[in-house]
Amino acid sequence: MSFPKPSATDLISLLPAIIADLARERGLDNRWVEPLTGTECDTVAAHWRGGSVRRLRRVVEVLLDVREKMASRN
Repeated sequence: MSFPKPSATDLISLLPAIIADLARERGLDNRWVEPLTGTECDTVAAHWRGGSVRRLRRVVEVLLDVREKMASRN
């Protein structure tokens, strides 16, 4: 049995689990991680058009890293 690869239309459904997984790995309670903004979701969508969930995870990871760096500057 084979499963279809996720597509760009699956993005919004995949994001919460990926963010929760990354938060757990960073030792954070998922409730403290803000959901992605509309602009952030658009950025992720521009860099992931479907396919590899690993690639999607990496894009989200980079975005969260940038978000964290920007927050620490303010």
